[in-house]
Amino acid sequence: MYASNEECIFDGKIGIFPFTKKVPAQRSSKNRAARTMVTKPLESITKEVTKELLINKDNAKPHINNSDLDFRRAASADGWNMNLVFQPPNSPDTNVNDLGWFWALQSLQITQSGTTVDDILGAVHKSFEQLSHTALNSVFLSLQACLGEIMANFGSNNYKIPHLGKESLRRSGNLPEDIEVDHEMIKACIDHLMELNEVEGLKDFITSLEEF
Repeated sequence: MYASNEECIFDGKIGIFPFTKKVPAQRSSKNRAARTMVTKPLESITKEVTKELLINKDNAKPHINNSDLDFRRAASADGWNMNLVFQPPNSPDTNVNDLGWFWALQSLQITQSGTTVDDILGAVHKSFEQLSHTALNSVFLSLQACLGEIMANFGSNNYKIPHLGKESLRRSGNLPEDIEVDHEMIKACIDHLMELNEVEGLKDFITSLEEF
């Protein structure tokens, strides 16, 4: 997010929070004494674990319903009105991490070795801190372009991820803030869903488009 003077006032990063716990080491080793607190991954990521992370931290993969009472209380505190929006299952092209951050983690893993969970966490946090707001902006533009391709193919993943030439557009000052969707494409998608009898929620969606 940029101010009127093009100063970045929000870089798109909210936080990164590991599913780990601190436990005492059961036995001594050459690196530590017994009972030293060490970081271990959680054995099971349950609904309760993700809910606690969503409410008290953030950025966990949603495994709870948007209407969960505990989440609604936290999401409406201090005048906020936050909602959970679920990405389509098994669709990496609609996951911003897959589109632009995980490649940075993979390259960092090649250059840095680690033997403990803390080493891995340190590398992940370093990658997160180094990820620039311009890179994140490009990722979300790619996400919008992929959503457009999914619509053009009526939900199919039989397409190539579009290359927009974002760096060239950025240098020339022509990088768009958003990728527009053609109204005829929207109409075609609605007609397709109607043919499949997938009408739930379409009425409200069509009404919102008419108001827009």
